[in-house]
Parts: sequence; C-alpha cells; structure tokens
Amino acid sequence: MHDNGKEMSQGQRSRRCLAIAFYRQKPILLLDEIFASLDDLTINQILVSLEFILGSETFGIMITHRTEHIPKDAKIILL
Repeated sequence: MHDNGKEMSQGQRSRRCLAIAFYRQKPILLLDEIFASLDDLTINQILVSLEFILGSETFGIMITHRTEHIPKDAKIILL
C-alpha cells in the first residue's frame, strides 16, 4: 500500500488494523473502540473472528462504548 491508507475510509483503516493484529497472533490483543465507523454486518463478522481468536491462546482487552456488542461470556470491568 503506497499511501499508507491515506485514501481509505476510517472503517477501512479500522478493518486493516484488525486484520494485521489478528495475523500477528500476539498473546495479548488490546482492542480500543474497534467498532467505531463500522456497520453492524462488519461488527458481527469481527465478533465471530474474535471468538475464534480469543478462544485460542490470545487474551483480549476490549475498550468500547457500544456495549451491545460485548460478547455474553465476557468479563466486564466498568470504569
């Protein structure tokens, strides 16, 4: 990508960053407002991917204002 994503929409940049994070398979995944600028269909697709990735050897921390998308089995800390 020659322009480093400058021509991408915010939603496209978010999905690109998520894809890179998923691909790297780090033991801890910090997700800060990953649902911003995304439509409900894309959010649901990401949630399915997260269930698969976080169910393996990855620990995830999600920061969000959109509580309707928090997985039901998640441990929640409210600040």
